[in-house]
Amino acid sequence: MFCPDLIIGRHPVHGVLADGHVDGVTVLLLEQAGFVYDEGLGVHRVPAGTSSDAEQHCVQRAMTSLSGRLSVAYLSDELAAEAAGFAHQQSPPA
Repeated sequence: MFCPDLIIGRHPVHGVLADGHVDGVTVLLLEQAGFVYDEGLGVHRVPAGTSSDAEQHCVQRAMTSLSGRLSVAYLSDELAAEAAGFAHQQSPPA
């Protein structure tokens, strides 16, 4: 079974998150790609309020810069919602 070092995906409430093996170099690369550390969640995320185009660019930059350094998986919106505990087509609580 494939177990990536880092997973990037869109949480239905918190937006695009990156979670997993995050050492100092990985932190630097994520932050250079546009991610910020969210102390409340304990993970890196694309800043709230970022446009969807800018989010995509952050993810692309992160995936490119981390490629070959560690294994990274990107979860589709549906898989990320399922991993976060939301049923298929279920809206997050308001």
